[in-house]
Amino acid sequence: MKQIEKEKLKLQQSGLLNNMGSPRSRIRIEKIRSVFLDSKTDVVATCQYEIHVPENLNDLEDWVLRLGKKIGLKNWQEIDNNIYLPKEKFIVVHSSSLFSRIDLERKNIDSIPEVISNAILLSKCNSVFYLPDGPRIFSRIRLERIVSLIKINNNKFYELD
Repeated sequence: MKQIEKEKLKLQQSGLLNNMGSPRSRIRIEKIRSVFLDSKTDVVATCQYEIHVPENLNDLEDWVLRLGKKIGLKNWQEIDNNIYLPKEKFIVVHSSSLFSRIDLERKNIDSIPEVISNAILLSKCNSVFYLPDGPRIFSRIRLERIVSLIKINNNKFYELD
């Protein structure tokens, strides 16, 4: 019995025993950094979007509609006709990601139309893409993010120019 325990102790000290058993014992965890989009030449369009959402609100869609009524836009159709939103798909990059190192123009949000357009834009952003034809989802998680919309110049990225 002592011989088996001595062998186990030798294996533990050598590190071999730690690599035996389930597949999880062989998992290696590393942080991966990518710098392939550090250059502004690879990025076509960049801009950061954010808004301040008041804490006491429950119905965020109604809040945006009430903001529209303050500037004379009575319903969603009038808001859609008068508020500018990009018409093409973009990649959504969160402010905490590696891409935030790129110098991004910060969208100024000091007027009601800008708050409305940013709120609608953020509501149409999932975790990866801005979808201009996608549904508006007015959740606190979506509206309280700071995101950047980026479009990659594929020709420059793949050196096709």
